[in-house]
Amino acid sequence: LHVRYGINDNKTVFRLSAGRALKTANIFAENSYLMASSRYWELIVSDLNMPYGLKPEIAWNYGFNFTQKFKLNYRDAHITVDAYRTDFESQVVIDMDNSARKVLIYNLNGKSYSNTIQTEFACELRKRLNMKIAYRYVDNKVQYINGVLDKPFLSKHRGFINLSYETKDNHWQFDFTTQYIGAKRISNTKDNPVEYQLPEISPWHTHLLGQITYLTKFKKSELHVYLGGENLGNFRQLNPILAVNDPYGKYFDAGMVWGPIYGRMLYAGLRFKIK
Repeated sequence: LHVRYGINDNKTVFRLSAGRALKTANIFAENSYLMASSRYWELIVSDLNMPYGLKPEIAWNYGFNFTQKFKLNYRDAHITVDAYRTDFESQVVIDMDNSARKVLIYNLNGKSYSNTIQTEFACELRKRLNMKIAYRYVDNKVQYINGVLDKPFLSKHRGFINLSYETKDNHWQFDFTTQYIGAKRISNTKDNPVEYQLPEISPWHTHLLGQITYLTKFKKSELHVYLGGENLGNFRQLNPILAVNDPYGKYFDAGMVWGPIYGRMLYAGLRFKIK
């Protein structure tokens, strides 16, 4: 169900939504990255008549959206607020906290929910200079055998600031973004030897990226030449693979990645469009 109501020539818009979703989890395809480890997989069967012996996932979701368009210093601007919640009536739980040596898969026995709030503000600071700011908060809790925990490798707090500028003749375009990625819970590794243990929480970090584009037009074609970079701050997760020197040992695990594993990357290229 989706309801939309606009007033003031649709400059102010309210949206409400609610729904029920059902899904049969494909546990191997959806979690294939966990196979790059020495963990063994254990399924706790709930219903032998269902695929993999697991009941399908059932979730109720509902939310609210508010959008307001206005003028700021005689230029267009808007602000958007989204708030959504999902309650799981049934869920397939991928548990890596019960043991660092296995992936435990079972149907939810308890509560699981996700609350998401996102705000966005965009405006034209000066002519052809645009700014967009966004922030997102995610509270995702799951009932594991060990208790109710945050879903691992998921940031509660994320945000970004984007600035873009285009010259008057439309030949040059500049774009720069700063992303803030908050701390994430890391799955339990306490039953590993000390040298193969990870902290419970990852550090927050920023991700910087930008691009410069030159555009020129011919009779019926366009040429774009661009130069850009990602992870300009060169932040990396050091030693992302546990027991990397012993790939066939029981402590090898390449599924514990919480941050960038590649450093600063620069690129250049061109696009040629024929209309």
